[in-house]
Amino acid sequence: MPVFKLLTYSILLMTFLSPSAYAQLYGSAYLGDEGLSTLYDINPATAEATPIGPIGFERCGAMDFDTQSQSLFAICERADGSDIEVLVNINPNTGAGTEVGPPNTCGEFTDMSFRNADAVLFASGFDSCDNSFSGYALTTISALNGQGAIIGDMQNSGCCGGALAFSLTDGLFFLDNRDFENILYRVNQSTGLATPDVDVNFPPALELEPRANAMAFNPVTGVLFVSIINGGGRENSVREHFLGTVNTGSGDVTIIGPTVDGLDAIAFRKVLVNNVPTLSEMGLLLMAVVLLSGALLVLARRKKGAAV
Repeated sequence: MPVFKLLTYSILLMTFLSPSAYAQLYGSAYLGDEGLSTLYDINPATAEATPIGPIGFERCGAMDFDTQSQSLFAICERADGSDIEVLVNINPNTGAGTEVGPPNTCGEFTDMSFRNADAVLFASGFDSCDNSFSGYALTTISALNGQGAIIGDMQNSGCCGGALAFSLTDGLFFLDNRDFENILYRVNQSTGLATPDVDVNFPPALELEPRANAMAFNPVTGVLFVSIINGGGRENSVREHFLGTVNTGSGDVTIIGPTVDGLDAIAFRKVLVNNVPTLSEMGLLLMAVVLLSGALLVLARRKKGAAV
């Protein structure tokens, strides 16, 4: 009987020590060349965006959560007309941003992503200091002081969009528009080389030169989400913004819905919750053992009673 009680208590313990999780999506949006950015809470199922608060910086076009500290960072411009890019720490509850420091790499950054394993911050952007670069450069940025270090030329990448994200298994992906073709690349994290992986296929309804300007993998499901601009390019004055997902195997894009105008950065935060008790795999196994033990105990007692 003591063993039976022990197993029962173990099940109860495993139940309440097995939290569930959901992914909360944030976005940064602004309008115009000197537009001040606002932080939004975005519903990943509907694309509806709810404002959280002003960030206090211009053109925040790259954003992600530190995978270790769970702090939210973004690359923005100072709100003084200088166009100087700086790394910013953002309060996800209020939207208020605090400058960390400038990368000082002459880059015009398009997106950024923290590597899951060690929280190293990678960013993609144009490097204006080195004419030997064919387009984008891959850079690492210190979350402590904002200092950047260029890894190398991404080479095959094109011109427009420049979305960057780590998968749950730390594969680095880059999505860009080159010569009116959207391509998903795999990026060598040591050299920066971007190798074409799959053509990205937007729905025919998006006819105005659609492209992705930001992306992030859902940390719970592993699905790749993208912020999409339709129009506003070289030949279209109309500009529409959508939230969608990309099948990394086929390249097919599914539109979730229209979202806030000027969306230029998205980031997921994994949130653990304990308010709904769930059994882990170990808990389920222990429950099966308890039930079997109970059944055997009852059977043994019945046999003993029949013998008497």
